[in-house]
Amino acid sequence: MRLIPTKSCPPGMRLGKCIYNEDGIILLNEGVELTVGLVGRLQRLGIDFIYIHDPVTDDIQVEDPISDETRIKALAEIRTNFGHFMENASKSKFSKSHTLGRAFGGVMKMIIDDLSGKPDTLLMLMNMNVMGNYLYQHSLNVCIYATMLGMVSGYSKDESLALGLGALLHDIGMTKIKTELIMAPRKLTGDELQEVKRHTEIGFKLLKDEPNIPAAGRPLRLSAS
Repeated sequence: MRLIPTKSCPPGMRLGKCIYNEDGIILLNEGVELTVGLVGRLQRLGIDFIYIHDPVTDDIQVEDPISDETRIKALAEIRTNFGHFMENASKSKFSKSHTLGRAFGGVMKMIIDDLSGKPDTLLMLMNMNVMGNYLYQHSLNVCIYATMLGMVSGYSKDESLALGLGALLHDIGMTKIKTELIMAPRKLTGDELQEVKRHTEIGFKLLKDEPNIPAAGRPLRLSAS
Protein backbone atom coordinates (compact mmCIF):
# COMPACT_ATOMS: atom_id res chain seq x y z
CA MET A 1 0.00 0.00 0.00
CA ARG A 2 1.29 3.45 -0.89
CA LEU A 3 0.14 7.01 -0.19
CA ILE A 4 0.13 9.35 -3.19
CA PRO A 5 -1.33 12.77 -4.07
CA THR A 6 -4.78 12.27 -5.57
CA LYS A 7 -3.93 14.53 -8.51
CA SER A 8 -0.99 12.26 -9.37
CA CYS A 9 -3.00 9.05 -9.39
CA PRO A 10 -2.94 7.45 -12.86
CA PRO A 11 -6.08 5.67 -14.13
CA GLY A 12 -6.13 1.95 -13.45
CA MET A 13 -4.73 2.07 -9.90
CA ARG A 14 -6.79 0.36 -7.19
CA LEU A 15 -7.84 2.12 -4.00
CA GLY A 16 -5.96 0.87 -0.92
CA LYS A 17 -8.42 2.10 1.71
CA CYS A 18 -12.12 2.96 1.73
CA ILE A 19 -13.16 6.58 1.26
CA TYR A 20 -15.84 7.80 3.66
CA ASN A 21 -18.08 10.85 3.67
CA GLU A 22 -18.66 12.98 6.78
CA ASP A 23 -21.47 10.69 7.97
CA GLY A 24 -19.32 7.58 7.87
CA ILE A 25 -20.89 6.24 4.69
CA ILE A 26 -18.49 4.57 2.26
CA LEU A 27 -18.15 6.55 -0.96
CA LEU A 28 -15.60 4.23 -2.57
CA ASN A 29 -14.67 0.73 -1.45
CA GLU A 30 -11.16 -0.57 -1.09
CA GLY A 31 -10.03 -2.22 -4.32
CA VAL A 32 -12.07 -0.01 -6.64
CA GLU A 33 -10.27 0.73 -9.90
CA LEU A 34 -9.72 4.46 -10.15
CA THR A 35 -10.73 6.18 -13.37
CA VAL A 36 -10.06 9.74 -14.52
CA GLY A 37 -13.61 10.61 -13.47
CA LEU A 38 -13.28 9.11 -9.99
CA VAL A 39 -9.93 10.82 -9.37
CA GLY A 40 -11.44 14.14 -10.42
CA ARG A 41 -14.39 13.61 -8.10
CA LEU A 42 -12.11 12.87 -5.15
CA GLN A 43 -10.19 16.07 -5.82
CA ARG A 44 -13.42 18.07 -5.94
CA LEU A 45 -14.42 16.55 -2.60
CA GLY A 46 -11.19 17.86 -1.08
CA ILE A 47 -9.41 14.52 -0.70
CA ASP A 48 -5.84 15.41 -1.59
CA PHE A 49 -4.12 12.11 -0.76
CA ILE A 50 -5.22 8.50 -1.17
CA TYR A 51 -3.82 5.06 -0.47
CA ILE A 52 -3.41 2.81 -3.48
CA HIS A 53 -2.46 -0.83 -3.88
CA ASP A 54 1.09 -1.23 -5.13
CA PRO A 55 2.71 -4.66 -5.69
CA VAL A 56 6.02 -3.29 -4.42
CA THR A 57 4.58 -2.13 -1.09
CA ASP A 58 1.50 -4.34 -0.64
CA ASP A 59 3.13 -6.11 2.32
CA ILE A 60 3.31 -2.77 4.17
CA GLN A 61 0.20 -2.13 6.26
CA VAL A 62 -0.37 1.53 7.10
CA GLU A 63 -2.03 1.82 10.51
CA ASP A 64 -3.94 4.98 11.34
CA PRO A 65 -3.38 6.51 14.80
CA ILE A 66 -7.14 6.38 15.47
CA SER A 67 -9.81 4.02 14.18
CA ASP A 68 -12.20 4.88 11.38
CA GLU A 69 -15.02 4.74 13.93
CA THR A 70 -13.31 7.30 16.18
CA ARG A 71 -12.40 9.59 13.28
CA ILE A 72 -15.93 9.57 11.87
CA LYS A 73 -17.47 10.14 15.32
CA ALA A 74 -15.06 13.01 16.01
CA LEU A 75 -15.70 14.69 12.65
CA ALA A 76 -19.45 14.34 13.14
CA GLU A 77 -19.25 16.06 16.55
CA ILE A 78 -17.02 18.80 15.16
CA ARG A 79 -19.34 19.36 12.22
CA THR A 80 -22.45 19.49 14.42
CA ASN A 81 -21.04 21.79 17.09
CA PHE A 82 -18.97 24.04 14.86
CA GLY A 83 -21.93 24.19 12.49
CA HIS A 84 -24.08 25.60 15.30
CA PHE A 85 -21.77 28.59 15.55
CA MET A 86 -21.51 28.97 11.78
CA GLU A 87 -25.28 29.08 11.45
CA ASN A 88 -25.39 31.88 13.98
CA ALA A 89 -22.32 33.70 12.68
CA SER A 90 -24.28 36.87 11.89
CA LYS A 91 -25.55 37.30 15.44
CA SER A 92 -23.95 40.15 17.31
CA LYS A 93 -23.95 38.26 20.62
CA PHE A 94 -22.37 34.89 21.21
CA SER A 95 -24.88 32.20 22.05
CA LYS A 96 -23.76 29.74 24.69
CA SER A 97 -24.43 26.07 24.13
CA HIS A 98 -22.89 24.77 27.38
CA THR A 99 -22.51 21.38 25.72
CA LEU A 100 -19.12 21.54 24.03
CA GLY A 101 -17.13 20.05 26.88
CA ARG A 102 -19.56 17.18 27.29
CA ALA A 103 -19.83 16.43 23.56
CA PHE A 104 -16.11 16.56 22.89
CA GLY A 105 -15.17 14.96 26.21
CA GLY A 106 -16.61 11.69 24.91
CA VAL A 107 -14.71 12.03 21.64
CA MET A 108 -11.49 12.76 23.50
CA LYS A 109 -11.88 9.59 25.55
CA MET A 110 -12.15 7.61 22.30
CA ILE A 111 -9.06 9.33 20.85
CA ILE A 112 -7.00 8.73 23.99
CA ASP A 113 -8.05 5.08 24.12
CA ASP A 114 -7.01 4.62 20.48
CA LEU A 115 -3.68 6.39 20.91
CA SER A 116 -2.93 4.49 24.13
CA GLY A 117 -3.17 1.25 22.19
CA LYS A 118 -0.70 2.44 19.55
CA PRO A 119 2.19 4.08 21.43
CA ASP A 120 4.69 3.60 18.59
CA THR A 121 2.46 4.81 15.74
CA LEU A 122 4.14 7.29 13.41
CA LEU A 123 1.73 10.16 12.91
CA MET A 124 1.11 11.21 9.33
CA LEU A 125 -2.13 13.13 9.23
CA MET A 126 -3.67 14.63 6.11
CA ASN A 127 -7.15 15.20 4.74
CA MET A 128 -7.44 11.69 3.35
CA ASN A 129 -9.94 8.83 3.57
CA VAL A 130 -12.75 11.03 4.94
CA MET A 131 -14.43 13.78 2.96
CA GLY A 132 -14.93 16.92 5.05
CA ASN A 133 -14.56 20.62 5.64
CA TYR A 134 -10.89 21.65 5.97
CA LEU A 135 -11.54 23.33 9.34
CA TYR A 136 -12.96 20.10 10.73
CA GLN A 137 -10.10 17.95 9.45
CA HIS A 138 -7.48 20.46 10.63
CA SER A 139 -8.99 20.69 14.11
CA LEU A 140 -8.99 16.92 14.50
CA ASN A 141 -5.45 16.53 13.19
CA VAL A 142 -4.08 19.18 15.57
CA CYS A 143 -5.93 17.45 18.40
CA ILE A 144 -4.37 14.07 17.59
CA TYR A 145 -0.86 15.53 17.33
CA ALA A 146 -1.19 17.49 20.59
CA THR A 147 -2.69 14.56 22.49
CA MET A 148 0.01 12.18 21.35
CA LEU A 149 2.74 14.69 22.25
CA GLY A 150 1.23 15.07 25.70
CA MET A 151 1.07 11.32 26.21
CA VAL A 152 4.68 10.66 25.13
CA SER A 153 5.77 13.57 27.37
CA GLY A 154 4.35 11.80 30.39
CA TYR A 155 1.03 13.59 30.76
CA SER A 156 -1.66 11.78 32.72
CA LYS A 157 -4.89 10.82 30.94
CA ASP A 158 -6.67 13.78 32.51
CA GLU A 159 -3.92 16.17 31.42
CA SER A 160 -3.87 14.68 27.93
CA LEU A 161 -7.64 15.08 27.73
CA ALA A 162 -7.42 18.76 28.64
CA LEU A 163 -4.58 19.34 26.16
CA GLY A 164 -6.35 17.49 23.36
CA LEU A 165 -9.64 19.26 24.00
CA GLY A 166 -7.92 22.64 23.82
CA ALA A 167 -6.25 21.63 20.55
CA LEU A 168 -9.54 20.36 19.13
CA LEU A 169 -11.20 23.71 19.81
CA HIS A 170 -8.23 25.97 19.08
CA ASP A 171 -9.77 27.29 15.84
CA ILE A 172 -13.43 27.42 16.85
CA GLY A 173 -13.30 31.21 16.47
CA MET A 174 -12.98 30.66 12.73
CA THR A 175 -16.66 29.72 12.71
CA LYS A 176 -17.48 33.40 13.21
CA ILE A 177 -15.25 34.63 10.37
CA LYS A 178 -16.83 35.20 6.97
CA THR A 179 -16.43 32.17 4.76
CA GLU A 180 -15.41 34.29 1.80
CA LEU A 181 -12.37 35.49 3.76
CA ILE A 182 -11.35 32.02 4.88
CA MET A 183 -11.71 30.56 1.39
CA ALA A 184 -10.51 33.60 -0.57
CA PRO A 185 -8.38 32.43 -3.57
CA ARG A 186 -6.24 35.56 -3.28
CA LYS A 187 -4.03 37.42 -0.89
CA LEU A 188 -6.09 39.13 1.82
CA THR A 189 -5.97 42.87 2.32
CA GLY A 190 -4.55 44.26 5.55
CA ASP A 191 -8.01 44.80 7.05
CA GLU A 192 -9.17 41.35 5.97
CA LEU A 193 -6.11 39.72 7.52
CA GLN A 194 -6.74 41.53 10.79
CA GLU A 195 -10.34 40.29 10.72
CA VAL A 196 -9.19 36.69 10.32
CA LYS A 197 -6.68 37.11 13.15
CA ARG A 198 -9.57 37.98 15.44
CA HIS A 199 -10.56 34.31 15.50
CA THR A 200 -8.36 33.69 18.56
CA GLU A 201 -10.16 36.36 20.59
CA ILE A 202 -13.52 35.19 19.31
CA GLY A 203 -12.69 31.59 20.21
CA PHE A 204 -11.85 32.62 23.77
CA LYS A 205 -15.18 34.41 24.12
CA LEU A 206 -17.02 31.36 22.82
CA LEU A 207 -15.35 29.02 25.28
CA LYS A 208 -14.66 31.01 28.44
CA ASP A 209 -18.05 30.36 30.05
CA GLU A 210 -18.43 26.75 28.94
CA PRO A 211 -18.69 24.76 32.21
CA ASN A 212 -17.02 21.61 30.86
CA ILE A 213 -14.05 23.33 29.21
CA PRO A 214 -11.07 23.35 31.61
CA ALA A 215 -9.17 26.58 32.19
CA ALA A 216 -5.39 26.56 31.70
CA GLY A 217 -3.69 24.46 34.32
CA ARG A 218 -6.86 22.63 35.36
CA PRO A 219 -7.19 19.24 33.67
CA LEU A 220 -10.65 17.93 32.87
CA ARG A 221 -11.30 14.67 34.69
CA LEU A 222 -11.99 11.69 32.46
CA SER A 223 -14.77 10.70 34.82
CA ALA A 224 -16.58 14.01 34.29
CA SER A 225 -19.96 13.75 32.56
